[in-house]
Amino acid sequence: MRKIRNILFLGLMGLVLFIGNTVYAEAGDVNLRLHKILLDENDTTVIDNAGVPVTPKTGTPLDGAEFTVYDVTALIESGETRDSLIELFTNKGIAPFENEEVSRGVTGEKGIKGEADFIISSLSNGKNASYLIIETGKPAIAKEVAQPMLISFPLNNEDGTAMTTIDLYPKNYEYARNPYFYKHGRDYYSKKDLGALEGAKFRLYKVDETGKRWYLHEDVADNANNHWVKEANSEEVTIFTSDKSGKVSTNSRFLSAGTYYFEEISTVENYEITKEALQIKVTIPENTTEPVMITVEDKTTSMDEAIVYNDFHETPKEEKPNKPVTPSNEEHLLPETGEAIRNGATVLGIAILLQLAFLYFHKRKRFNEEKK
Repeated sequence: MRKIRNILFLGLMGLVLFIGNTVYAEAGDVNLRLHKILLDENDTTVIDNAGVPVTPKTGTPLDGAEFTVYDVTALIESGETRDSLIELFTNKGIAPFENEEVSRGVTGEKGIKGEADFIISSLSNGKNASYLIIETGKPAIAKEVAQPMLISFPLNNEDGTAMTTIDLYPKNYEYARNPYFYKHGRDYYSKKDLGALEGAKFRLYKVDETGKRWYLHEDVADNANNHWVKEANSEEVTIFTSDKSGKVSTNSRFLSAGTYYFEEISTVENYEITKEALQIKVTIPENTTEPVMITVEDKTTSMDEAIVYNDFHETPKEEKPNKPVTPSNEEHLLPETGEAIRNGATVLGIAILLQLAFLYFHKRKRFNEEKK
């Protein structure tokens, strides 16, 4: 029997239903209806979200999926987009939106299998409203969660009339994130932070149940369908490099829930790779509302606060050999400690020996003359 999987994550590829915030209409209640469908993990069925009800050809309605609706009108007005809001959620969970919660519901709780209904307004503070819809809880049978969805008013039917009911079918695939941290330099002695360190290189690995390390392959796959290799030094292993801000990120390489490790393999000249940089733990929770956490040594923080240091060790400059100096005439007249004393003692010794030799031969000559 094939495994069952819940279609998940970034639905509304076709329906971001954003027409603009320049045309305002009278406030009106709109029924937002979400349909949660459970599909076999090998099912590639795609439902085109257009806000109207459809009959899925495969899958079964799934109860127990919790969705929360947040009013993000002010964020859209400030220039945020669907992609930037999803990235914000990916990195920080629901924290940036939780004060704007409008409604929460669970599929099936009102007696209609797989459905959850929410009453929302087409206006927010007199402006066309925008709502972010996040799956904040899933039933145990579901492997994954739906990607956040964004809808923005006004929304009209094909005949131009305003929609009073919006039917959405969250497109699902495995929930994945792109973790990051920051690389800084640090003075070896004072431990002073020297700021962002650009050019440090890392590879990423995970550990299986036998304790074997598997390194992320350079081939880019869809979300969690990444390839892994055993050989750490393989040319096919993905290398991540710190940028000008010191940020080390997997960027477009998304990772599913689990535990991973960054390992620094080379650093910048005059910097030393620290022990903590050899194993930077990344924890991606299964709960989509929780943020990714980074552990450096024994300290666990959010990604924005995670800093990994390398110690600065200035390489001593190589001393150049002294060139031989030819002394000038004046230099010969000046006494030189040590060498001058040794040279003077030698001359004096020779003079004394010559004087003694002269006296000896002189006395011997006189002795021989007197003997005659």
